[in-house]
Amino acid sequence: MGEAAFDLELGEGRSPLPEAAKSVDELIAATGGGINAIFSFEHKVFALPGARFAVDRQSETMMFYIRLGGLHVSLMPTVLRREFKIATLSHDSQLIELANRALRYVKEVRPGDSIPKELVDGSASWSIDEHHRRLARAKLLVAVANWRPTEGGSLSVESLLSITDAEIAARKEFKKGFAAIAQALGVEPRRRQEIVDQIDLVARELCYIEALREYTAQLRIIQEKVTQLAHISKGDPAIHEEVGRVLILLKPALVEFVDRFIEVDAQTGDLLTLLRNPSGQIRFIRDARDEIHSSLMPWADVFARWKDQEVAMNHMMDENVHALYAMLAANYAPARIWR
Repeated sequence: MGEAAFDLELGEGRSPLPEAAKSVDELIAATGGGINAIFSFEHKVFALPGARFAVDRQSETMMFYIRLGGLHVSLMPTVLRREFKIATLSHDSQLIELANRALRYVKEVRPGDSIPKELVDGSASWSIDEHHRRLARAKLLVAVANWRPTEGGSLSVESLLSITDAEIAARKEFKKGFAAIAQALGVEPRRRQEIVDQIDLVARELCYIEALREYTAQLRIIQEKVTQLAHISKGDPAIHEEVGRVLILLKPALVEFVDRFIEVDAQTGDLLTLLRNPSGQIRFIRDARDEIHSSLMPWADVFARWKDQEVAMNHMMDENVHALYAMLAANYAPARIWR
């Protein structure tokens, strides 16, 4: 099946289109969207088979893809606008700019897709499991309960995963903790419910960090499998050498995500700071959430490949090692500077 790429960006060096200077809110409003905004393209080109926007891995820029018969065609936005006479500041042109911004949060944008919630209201467009919500809330409640440790000792996160509001209100650890926190915040003890509500508000944001933390743990599992493979592949020099390169490149990938979660935990570890400035902390959490989520998108195919991969010398393992090395080399290989 043929493939053609019309990616010559004519007019390079010209001023950016006015669409690029507009805020997301302005772009959504200009296209008639609201909280349920969608990519409602009007030109017939967006109704062609396979129409979608996605980031090209090599150039790291957005491309528009369509199928014409047996030919796969990719167009840069400037070429798309020019060849199909999509005017500056038109409905479709502004949606193209929105698609470009949306690709930070989703792998592709197709005509008729919803505009990601991250752009509309800042919330996440992807779902999480209930245990992530319970985990985020339990971690904050541990900080409350351990604010003034009782004779019974400190509480653990595990012990609070299923605690009810009634239990929180009745237990002395929380009574003392909330009283001390209220005093530190300079609010009356009777306003304890406001503190509980703020904790729940922050927990609703932190639960996405917990979901990403759990998802990222697959990297460690892959590293363990590759390490096992390194031991059993010693008899095959070619495979053993590639496995060694994979292990080297996996280290910076792991460090990257570990450091990001350490930063989030450090920033959100002070309960008083969270409660004094919940809106500012929520902005930080959402920015961190989006950065981590965006960095994890290229890993989705890798995680799917390795999920049920047994550690054995076979064709499937060879393919998965090759694919993993290609991904790591493209994203984590150290840059070489020629002088």
